[in-house]
Amino acid sequence: MELARSPSGCGTRPGLVVRTLLTVLLTTSAVLLLVHLPGSYGQVVTGPTLTWWVLTPAAAVASYLDFHVQVGSQRYPISLSEIPFLLGLLFAPPGQFLLAVLVAECLVLVVRSRQPLSLTLLSLALFATEVCLATFLVRQVAGGTRALNPVVWGSALGGTVLAILFGTVVVWLVVRSFGVRTDLRPFLVVATVTAMCNASLAVIAAVLLVEQAPALVPLLLVVTALFVAYRGYTGMTKRYRGWEALFRITQVTGMPRSPDAILGGVLDEARKLLRAESAVAVLLADGRSPSVLTSGQMTADDVTRWQDALPGESFRRVLVDGETLVLPRAVRDPLAREFLGLVGARDCMVAPIAGVSGVAGLVLVADRVGGLNSFEGHDAELFTALLAHAGMTLENGRLVEQLHAEVSAREYEALHDPLTGLPNRTLFNRTVEAALDGGEHGAVLLVDLDRFKEVNDTFGHQAGDRLLQVVARRLRAAVARAGGATSGGGAGSRGGSAGGGATSGGGAGDLVARLGGDEFAVLLTGHEDAAEAMRRAVELHGDLTGSAVLSGPVVEVGASIGVAVFPGDGLDLDTLLRRADLAMYAAKRGRGGAVRFEPRWEAAERRSAETPGVRRPAAVQESDPRG
Repeated sequence: MELARSPSGCGTRPGLVVRTLLTVLLTTSAVLLLVHLPGSYGQVVTGPTLTWWVLTPAAAVASYLDFHVQVGSQRYPISLSEIPFLLGLLFAPPGQFLLAVLVAECLVLVVRSRQPLSLTLLSLALFATEVCLATFLVRQVAGGTRALNPVVWGSALGGTVLAILFGTVVVWLVVRSFGVRTDLRPFLVVATVTAMCNASLAVIAAVLLVEQAPALVPLLLVVTALFVAYRGYTGMTKRYRGWEALFRITQVTGMPRSPDAILGGVLDEARKLLRAESAVAVLLADGRSPSVLTSGQMTADDVTRWQDALPGESFRRVLVDGETLVLPRAVRDPLAREFLGLVGARDCMVAPIAGVSGVAGLVLVADRVGGLNSFEGHDAELFTALLAHAGMTLENGRLVEQLHAEVSAREYEALHDPLTGLPNRTLFNRTVEAALDGGEHGAVLLVDLDRFKEVNDTFGHQAGDRLLQVVARRLRAAVARAGGATSGGGAGSRGGSAGGGATSGGGAGDLVARLGGDEFAVLLTGHEDAAEAMRRAVELHGDLTGSAVLSGPVVEVGASIGVAVFPGDGLDLDTLLRRADLAMYAAKRGRGGAVRFEPRWEAAERRSAETPGVRRPAAVQESDPRG
């Protein structure tokens, strides 16, 4: 098994010590095995001799052209390196066999990935030990036999498998030295199966090489065809998994959800697709602190440690150029390694979330599950495609939210008074009708300010507007205080229910509204006793009246309140408003206060309306002083 595919980043000091000790131990073991080889230093089997320059290209190609098998959440590297290994074991002198393997693996390590020197030395020591161990076992079993009989090729097959399993255990120990907790059993199972299959092919090739060398050509064609077909299958499987993940992302993002909920689903799917332990989204906001969403082991508190320490030039490419940044375990850049340390991750990828006006945020996935593999170029391509789709969906979600907000704002404006922020006549009427339809008990209060026209004429309309705002605040506070609850819908407020009124202990639908001019209305619910409703109306009058400072002038606030209770004084909106209006005029005649409707006033008004020239009843004959 190749150590080049294992974690290769900057480990902790204890991990470095473990790897150094392993290197020394493996090198010593290889030297001792090589020195104490049984028999001569020639090739084991009589037949063609494979020199190091013939064996090196075959070993390098077999090791380089690998593929991965997905088992659960872990991908395992598979190659045909056991074939040249077993052939070299039988047909190459030990020294040339060892040299061929070391040169081939050096070439692969240089081409495939740049690793720290300590890990490169460990890899070479491991390959040398595998060669010497297998060679020692074969020569110990074969003895002086030079013919390719079942004992010899059986010992070669067993030695090859044993050497591979030994390498697997060493790789697992190295992975553990990086702090990655992985199970050894699936490593051993995959290594055993692949080593047995490849070594068996190598035994067939060895027999043909001795008996019928031309027959190696069709065998080579079959092996090549199977290898190419399986690489194609694994590639197609990988693409299918990518399509499946994008389909799941489409399902997640296609639901009518908030942008945060959509992005949370994207993070979960990205973590599963890329086999990462953590995924983090940092949404950028102009003039505000970035918002953070997490999935997996990393928390928002962890993100605060590193979001201000992003590597300058690298993250400039992400934020400005929209590139995807891959920081594998083998990264050598000092800033990138420092960033991995701040994040507390072995490896990570960072990609932008595109918005209409540029990059709207960043998504980071960290810590590849398992330990054999790190993030690579094809992972970055899939990550970029996933976030490109997510970015469009998030932008659409923001547009939908903006549209909903605009609709809500317009609905609010249509149902509220712009000066005081109180519900207007339309919303008040709707609320009263809902209370009547629900069979509730309560009262409708009409409040009219006394001498409001004098304030307008004397101090101007701005003073009149300020007076209306003062009255609105006092009414809301009085209704909320009397009901033991908090009033909503104040001037400029967008909170509370659509009505923005007060919710009281007397009823869930208490409401303060401005009907127009200097006329206000109050809905009190939950009062089956008319006397209780009148008590609250009198308290409301006391809280409302008194001196008010209007940014300079001080005026006395006076008011007249008319009360109509339901269902006693009416069962429909129009009747209640008309009778509360009659009571309010009666209160004005009595120079303020709170007055409940009396049926005789309505009868008197009806007679005056039916008899031309007859004056209005005393209760309603006073002219309207409202400004």
